[in-house]
Amino acid sequence: MAGPVGRRAKRGRCRERNALNHLCVRRWAIAGAATYGGQVYGGHLAANDALNHTVDWWRFDAFTEYKLTDNVTVKLSGINLTNELYYDAIYQAADTFAFVAPGRAGYLTVNFKY
Repeated sequence: MAGPVGRRAKRGRCRERNALNHLCVRRWAIAGAATYGGQVYGGHLAANDALNHTVDWWRFDAFTEYKLTDNVTVKLSGINLTNELYYDAIYQAADTFAFVAPGRAGYLTVNFKY
């Protein structure tokens, strides 16, 4: 069999190591992550007799990065790609309230080393 078909990709030196799925080939990298958050109950059991809680959720993120030169890197990131509505905190007070987590967001980053 001729050519690179079926062969393992040669991996370069990658700085991002925290994503669940990660591919890095020479100057280009791509990654994705799936994050799950379960139900969170507010306050303590004696104060939370109504059993106020947040719902469980999934969030999906992805990024791609390309190293233009040894000193310039461009990165495109997408956070909460499905625009899932979820709550990242719940508080028990006179009235229970929760904070909505950020929705879908995208970032384009250019890094320069000097």
